[in-house]
Amino acid sequence: VSVAMNTAPSKALSPVCSSRLTIFFSLWPRPARVNDATTVVECGRVTVQVVTGAGPTTSGLFMLPLMVGLMGTVTTSGWIIAKTGRYKRFPVIGMATVALGMYLLSFLDVGTGRAYQSFAMLVLGAGIGMVMQVLILVVQNSVDHRDLGVATSTATFARSMGGAMGVALFGSIMSNRLHFHIPR
Repeated sequence: VSVAMNTAPSKALSPVCSSRLTIFFSLWPRPARVNDATTVVECGRVTVQVVTGAGPTTSGLFMLPLMVGLMGTVTTSGWIIAKTGRYKRFPVIGMATVALGMYLLSFLDVGTGRAYQSFAMLVLGAGIGMVMQVLILVVQNSVDHRDLGVATSTATFARSMGGAMGVALFGSIMSNRLHFHIPR
């Protein structure tokens, strides 16, 4: 066993992901982007339930436009990238669209109609869809074939950490603010 452990190559210690700027700049927005998506999905349903008094099914259906926008732009951007081989514009446009979607969501209140809520979620989903898989593609195209597993697992780890941080941070902020505002 010790002979096998000493002779087996260790990919976990490979510095491939920290030595390339393309990979670094592809990974650093991942936690923030996943943070946005995870926070909207996890906290959006609760907000719709508390603010508008909707039931669990209705608040879950509130997420449908987000998923439609996400799946539409993931599919479309993937098709365009496969045809042209160019992907740089999608993360740039996608992050701007995510910012626009979050800006639109900031205007939600008790009197906001379902059409506006759906439109804001559709815009946010479209932005997330343009960024989500393209950053993994950037990372995978930036490394040699032998380092593909390390790069992909690092990108997945960054996504997982972003989701965990987003749910923990913004979930605690939301529950603290709900606790403060509900008794009124």
